[in-house]
Formats: sequence, C-alpha cells, structure tokens
Amino acid sequence: MVNLMYCKRFFLAILLALSCVFYAVNSFAVNRVSDIRTGHQSDGIRIVFDGTEKFQYDAFLLGNPERLVIDLKNATFASTPKVRANALIKSFRMGDIGGGKGKRLVFELNNNANIKRKFALEPTGAQR
Repeated sequence: MVNLMYCKRFFLAILLALSCVFYAVNSFAVNRVSDIRTGHQSDGIRIVFDGTEKFQYDAFLLGNPERLVIDLKNATFASTPKVRANALIKSFRMGDIGGGKGKRLVFELNNNANIKRKFALEPTGAQR
C-alpha cells in the first residue's frame, strides 16, 4: 500500500513538472520574423517587421556614428534579411543578443534621426 501511494505522488510530481515546462515553453514563444520592410513616408522612413507573434523590443539611437539599434526579444529569422540603403539608412547588420535571447538589428544612418513613434501590432492570421 505504501509503495502505491509513493508511486501516485511521484506520478503527480512528474505530471506537475511537465505541465510547468509546457507552460514555460508556450509563454515564451519564439517570434519567427519573415521580413523587414522599409518605406518612405512624407515625414520620414517607416521600418516594419513581419513576425508570428507580437514583438517585444527595445529601440534606441546611438551617435558617432549615427545608428538605430533594435533589440528583438525571443526572435529568430529564417534567413538574414536584406535591408536596402535609402535616404536615411546607410547599411544594416544583425547579430545575437547575449544568451540566445533574441536578435540585435543595427541600422547605420546617413545622418541624425529621431524616433517619432514606435509600436507593435498583433500579427494577422496570414503571418502566423
């Protein structure tokens, strides 16, 4: 009888541990980015990321040389995106955020810039 009780507790502990792992994996779903698009607006340039999840990110500017840096949390890319040079963007490069926690995107800029707005939208059904 004692062995059966021990087995039940052990089974419940394993089940609880597996459900915690399942919850943790689904809570931190990886955002698969399929494309980066840029477009000229009347008041600047818009940068759009197409992904499977809503983005968690930090965006900031650095100077000397002028750069826009975007850290995408829990993001992966199918391939290295191509970002073409334009009136504002001189070049583009991408690397990993430490610990495999996402990607850092660096846009080398031709001159001074500011971030007017930044926001993330839920992906549409076609992006998932």
